[in-house]
Amino acid sequence: MTCACHATLFLIGFNLSKQLSGVVLSVWVGRMYDTVGFHQAYLILGLITATFTVISIFALTSRTVQRSVALESN
Repeated sequence: MTCACHATLFLIGFNLSKQLSGVVLSVWVGRMYDTVGFHQAYLILGLITATFTVISIFALTSRTVQRSVALESN
């Protein structure tokens, strides 16, 4: 019974954080549209996304897989 309660609370908290982040981001992007224009705003958002993608590629790469591949090739 307690597991269902915890899962429900987790889903409610997740949904609340998703909705609040949507509100905050839409206000921020709307102000960017007004200040720098539509084209520049999407370029900025694309650069931010690309930056986080590149950081994630290196940060989330498993070092154990790289070592085992290197050991197998030797």
